Amino acid sequence: MKSKASKILLSVFGFILIAFVLYQACSSWFDDKTYCVAQQVTVNDTIEAQGIIIRRETILQKQSAGIQLYSVSNGSRVAQNATVLEYFENDEDVQLRTEINALQQKIAALQTLDDQNKIATADMDTNGTLLKNTVLDLQDQICSQSFSQLDDTQEQLLYLLNQRQLATGQVADFSAQIQEYAAQLETLQQQYRGRIDFVQSPSAGYFVNEADGYETALSYENATQLQVSDLENVQPKQIPSDCIGKVITDIKWYLAAVVNADQVHELTEGDVLDVQLPLTAASQVQMTVEAINSDDASGKAAIILSCSNMNSQLCSARLQTVQLVMGSYTGLKIDAEAVRIVDGQKGVYVQSGAVTKFYNVDISYYGDGFVIVDSNNGNNELKIYDDVIIGKV
Repeated sequence: MKSKASKILLSVFGFILIAFVLYQACSSWFDDKTYCVAQQVTVNDTIEAQGIIIRRETILQKQSAGIQLYSVSNGSRVAQNATVLEYFENDEDVQLRTEINALQQKIAALQTLDDQNKIATADMDTNGTLLKNTVLDLQDQICSQSFSQLDDTQEQLLYLLNQRQLATGQVADFSAQIQEYAAQLETLQQQYRGRIDFVQSPSAGYFVNEADGYETALSYENATQLQVSDLENVQPKQIPSDCIGKVITDIKWYLAAVVNADQVHELTEGDVLDVQLPLTAASQVQMTVEAINSDDASGKAAIILSCSNMNSQLCSARLQTVQLVMGSYTGLKIDAEAVRIVDGQKGVYVQSGAVTKFYNVDISYYGDGFVIVDSNNGNNELKIYDDVIIGKV
């Protein structure tokens, strides 16, 4: 009797299970709803504009016979009266000077390591971090074809590898290598006949080995007074035929751009913005609003921003398509068509299995065809990965 009852119960349970599976399958097969999945994202509200970078720059000029060899890398910091360019009588002297410079740098780097090793052992964690970052920098420079700093990055990598050898005891010191380099250096110096002319930097700053004509096109001293017409009509000046480069003598620089006045009406002098510079390795920098000079007739405004950080990548940047980041919003991204008003409440319908639920949402940002729901708001019921219904429920 018990066996018969058990069989009946099992049959009923099996029938219910099969019916449930068939129901779920049919529901999915014949479900004509359209869904989007709530995804956690961060979105920047940006204004795109054509910008021009304004720096305090001094063009260097020199007329001299001979073959040129730059003494410093493009974008390097230089001291006042530092030699930036040398002239040589022939290619042989240029090659000798290049080899001498390389050997002198190697000897100086190894001597620095030996001196440091006498004082304290290198921090292996710090060395490892710097090694990793330098390798990544080298990879980025090769992939982006930013070759101006490649030699410096390679030198830094070699320095860190040598430092690691000392710290791990693979070598006791580099005295033997220094002696070998010194012997090579002495041989080269005996053959070297010297330079025939040179150029020095008149001021401390950053050296760039070319000019673009915009150095004096806009006034650095009056940058905050620039108007819309100034920026729309700016043209590069004639570059002197004997120009050999320029020196950037102030780390503070300006970015000027023309935007629609209503896009920046909430900004005031002193506000700090993140500015994206896609054409530079710097990528994004923080800048301060210096002035917003509106032109009522056109409805446009000249926005002038400043930054007091300078590096080798920013030295050569000039005309840029920039994005001014007006705000950053983190939350759940869903299709804008999914949002609806029910009984005076803004929300979305979410499918959970066979059940459809209405969830209240608080929207922090409206984008192009999407919205960002504030996931940190306690009134918001939507969760990450929820299936949100678009259109017909």
